[in-house]
Amino acid sequence: MNKSNIFKNVSLYEIIFSDNGRTITLSFTDTIKGNYFGYIKCSNILGFKLDINSFVDYEDKEDSLFPLFIPEIELYKHQSYSEIIIDVGVVIQISAQIIDYKQS
Repeated sequence: MNKSNIFKNVSLYEIIFSDNGRTITLSFTDTIKGNYFGYIKCSNILGFKLDINSFVDYEDKEDSLFPLFIPEIELYKHQSYSEIIIDVGVVIQISAQIIDYKQS
């Protein structure tokens, strides 16, 4: 297993499901100006876990889940798949055959 930290000090802006649930794309903004930062695309999903730990997403723009500040994202590369873990109280764990990411 190979572990690396990617996308430091970003905000998760949106989660997009496509290809009938086989692909998940996470979009991020920077934490200073809110400009688009990049994405992580997880293809051929093997596992997906989302635990919001009873967080309530209010309609009030001042108190919302998104954008969600993330100090760092961990990427684990195993022999036959990769996995990302975001753990900031809200936990997102995605295992996929292919995980690509790009910063703008």
